[in-house]
Amino acid sequence: MTRVGAYAFYSAPALATGRLLDDVATIGRKAFALSRVGEMPLWGAVRSIGVEAFAGTALSAVVFPASVTTLEEDGGAGSRAFADCQLLESVVIGAGMKVIPKSTFEGSLGLHNLTVEMATEEAMVTSVRLSHNMKERSPTVVT
Repeated sequence: MTRVGAYAFYSAPALATGRLLDDVATIGRKAFALSRVGEMPLWGAVRSIGVEAFAGTALSAVVFPASVTTLEEDGGAGSRAFADCQLLESVVIGAGMKVIPKSTFEGSLGLHNLTVEMATEEAMVTSVRLSHNMKERSPTVVT
């Protein structure tokens, strides 16, 4: 299986922890949205994360491995891949990402620890844009 399809676990109340198979490269639109998933390691094969894939989940931390290069966007609405994750406190954005689309973490007001490992000039712009709602306004940028 190389893909978790759109809406695969959408609003699944019993799903608290998940583990992707090592060869999953794509996580589809709203694949885990509104589920109660609180832990979901993203392994090295994941390259693309769909629109609202984890929106409204119980995730507390997200680490983007360097393999993740794309957060899909929905036109002018942005990505919202991790929007409204009320328990999300910590995010590490790996070096594979070049741009973080708008609205990726919209409404995730608990986010206060952000590390950006992006190796481009966009890194600082992205970290400042993402940190405007953060409790601690000092994201760590590693280039």
